[in-house]
Amino acid sequence: MNLLHRSAIALVSLFGATAFGQLPPLPPMTNGDGNPANNGMKHVMVGYDSESQQLSVRVDDPPASPVTMTSGFGMSFDSKFDVLEDRYFNSQHGWLPTGLWLPPAGADVWIKRSSATMPDGATLAVYEGGMGPALPNWSMQPLYANDGDIWKWDLLMQHDLFVVDQPGEYSMTFEIYMGDLTTGERLDGYESASTTLRFQTPVPEPTTGAMLLMAAIGCFFCRRRATIGALAMIGLCTCASATAAFVEPMMGGGQITQGEAAMKHADISFLGGELSVVVDDTVATPKLTPLNPADQFDLDGTWGMINQHAYNFQYGWNRGDIDALPPVGSWIWIEQLDASPGLKTYQRPPASPEGQAIFSTNGSSTRWRWSGEMTHNLYAVGSPTQSTYFATYNVYIGDDLTGEPNPNFAPAQVTFEFSATPILAGDYNDDGIVNLADYTVWRDNVGQTGSGLAADGNSDEVVDKWDYELWKANHSDDGSMPASLTAQVPEPMSIALAIYVAAALWWRRRSDSEE
Repeated sequence: MNLLHRSAIALVSLFGATAFGQLPPLPPMTNGDGNPANNGMKHVMVGYDSESQQLSVRVDDPPASPVTMTSGFGMSFDSKFDVLEDRYFNSQHGWLPTGLWLPPAGADVWIKRSSATMPDGATLAVYEGGMGPALPNWSMQPLYANDGDIWKWDLLMQHDLFVVDQPGEYSMTFEIYMGDLTTGERLDGYESASTTLRFQTPVPEPTTGAMLLMAAIGCFFCRRRATIGALAMIGLCTCASATAAFVEPMMGGGQITQGEAAMKHADISFLGGELSVVVDDTVATPKLTPLNPADQFDLDGTWGMINQHAYNFQYGWNRGDIDALPPVGSWIWIEQLDASPGLKTYQRPPASPEGQAIFSTNGSSTRWRWSGEMTHNLYAVGSPTQSTYFATYNVYIGDDLTGEPNPNFAPAQVTFEFSATPILAGDYNDDGIVNLADYTVWRDNVGQTGSGLAADGNSDEVVDKWDYELWKANHSDDGSMPASLTAQVPEPMSIALAIYVAAALWWRRRSDSEE
């Protein structure tokens, strides 16, 4: 057996688990295309203009449409969800109000299935879900079985399960309208809105192992020059994929996507003139997580100021039960009462402008006017020095323009808690120890100002003598090997490419000796 044959067999063994890996059981918000960036909720935002008596609707993008369903073939679920077994399913789409509004007196919001498309002989079923990932509370009652079927929406976030039985492309079109409280009969004088939700089943793509195996087969059958050219192409592709690029903030901090880190809602309710806030305790405490050393945000972009920071935006202000709007001239405001030193907050869409400092960050106001839409602001801390952080808020009714509290309404108080991994003070090159190499980083950056500076040890946005003192107080040149060197272990892809390069060189020598 020659080297090329042996390398092909080794690659099959190396990547076999990846090529034939199983999906995790019941991932409720997972996109089946395998791209974590497409995971998470895809909201169907419904608004209402009381003056024009007109409903409106828009669908979040990203995740892109059509969403890719997850395969339930070969999987087992709790009896409530056994309808997903040997089917394709997805629950990313979620109905969500845009801002604070209520239906007019005597009316409710109804959703009607207008039409659906699917492959011949296929079925597209819908099952009633609920708010986000709270699966135990989902009723799983069938919905929208036929065109014309209706469902009354309570204006709370609602994620339903869409389930199909055959591969292909699917869609379902809905009309959102004002109807009678009880019967759902359409009320005159109100303009409805329509939207179409689109789905597709997953298309298997070659895994890394499969691609390398095909390359091995190609190498065996191709001529020498073609083999070397193919190897060169693999090398170029690998180098291109490894090229550093700016990244965008992800919900769980670092590059932890929404599909990997769940939203943790703070639901604001206003019932009978009283405010309340309930934080979802089914989601674990969010962790402030820094980027990997190889990643960075664009310094000239919106989020350049959180380079060298641990961050997270799992917490989200969300609409709960509301039976009346605040009095005319008033609105719902949020005021930060207290927070851990160094914890910064920046607003995110739909709040605008994106990235603006709020809640006393960079001298901003402690008060913030909530739009009424679900909003996940970003929390960040430069070089965490402790394992827990917090921010405490008052949610209150205040003047619509100034935010001055209305004394006729009692506020509601809530605390957001975060975990963090303390970063070694003075470790300016992130290699796990504080030594002379970190002094060099400080020396090369002294005098610089701005956010996200590598040697800004005290996060005051200037590299100065105090950052030197921080390094001096913590450095220990004991000659130990930096963590960055001990971490340089070849990855499977590097091993595979090394095998191929060795195979190519062996093949060339053998061919040359035969000529």
